[in-house]
This record gives sequence, C-alpha cells and structure tokens, in this order.
Amino acid sequence: MKGLRRFRALPAADRRALARALATVAAIRLALWMLPFRVIRPAIGRITRRPRGAGADGEDARRIAWAVMAAAARVPRATCLTQALAAQVLLARIGERAHLRLGVVRNRDAPALAHAWLEHRGQVLVGGAWMDRYMPLPFLDGQAAPAYPVSGSSHPGGE
Repeated sequence: MKGLRRFRALPAADRRALARALATVAAIRLALWMLPFRVIRPAIGRITRRPRGAGADGEDARRIAWAVMAAAARVPRATCLTQALAAQVLLARIGERAHLRLGVVRNRDAPALAHAWLEHRGQVLVGGAWMDRYMPLPFLDGQAAPAYPVSGSSHPGGE
C-alpha cells in the first residue's frame, strides 16, 4: 500500500510516464526471455526507426529515464539491456531518436562482461553507471558514431 500511496502522490505526468514505462519494461523483459536478441532487435528497430511525435525537451527525456529505472526496479531481471530498449521505444513514441550502445570488458580470469546503455542527444540517458569500464561496440543501428563526445549519465543519481 505504501507504494500505491507514493504513486498517487506523484504529479500526473510522472504517473503516466511510470505506467507507460512499467508496461514497456515488462513487455521487453518478456520478449527478451522468450526470444533471442537477434529477433527482438530488428523489431525494436522498426518501432524506433521513424519516431512518432513532435519531439521533446530534456525534461521529457529525463522523465522517461527516471520512469524506466523506477519500473525496472519492479520487474524481475530488468537488466541494462531491457532498460535501454524500453527507453529507446518510449523516446520514439514522443518523437525522439536515441542510440542503443553495447560494450564489453574482458578479464583474463573471468568471462567477458557486457553492458548496454542508451545515448540521446550526446548524453547517456540510461545505463550510465560503470560504462567507462566497457569498450563500446560499433553502433547497432548502422549509424556512424556521434561526432560529439558522449558524457556520463544526465539523470540524477546515475543508474
């Protein structure tokens, strides 16, 4: 009940964003559980290829990042990949394009580790924590790497 009271106390825009994020994070988590990434990625690409909407300001993008991270805390195994894909879809819904990035780190004594993050307007919007440890792989959407240096997480508190 405490969670429901906190949800009701949020401003209407935050409640809407959180509800959309929860549905999107859960759907993507379910898809990643049932299907391989090689099947999901093209579907996400079709959804995000042509953003539908008038675009957004930085506040809208930060609200989406916050809502995705809050929703991910309530969806089991909502990994960095789940969060990055959910934020990418939600940004496309409001007319914004963002780029999914994957990075890897190798350690001689352990298997390779991977991390996903989402870049939006030169900022890491989701998945910024620990990303400096990872070597980015080429962009997955065929885009050239951005000409601007990508800075750290733009949302308060990191990931």
